[in-house]
Amino acid sequence: MSNIDRLDRALAQITQAISRLDAAMCSGLTIDVTDLCQTLAAWDTEARELGATEQQIDDAQLAGIS
Repeated sequence: MSNIDRLDRALAQITQAISRLDAAMCSGLTIDVTDLCQTLAAWDTEARELGATEQQIDDAQLAGIS
């Protein structure tokens, strides 16, 4: 898998994690989102290591918010 493919995957995973976090927060239920936040942090780190810009990460996060 190329670095571009890995970066695209990391950004997509950020979007998915934010979407799940957003849904959890909007549900009104009290749930533990620790694992989800750790997953998000890991994908964020990987994206940055692969050369993602702040704008790319911000865009990926915004795409996950409903």
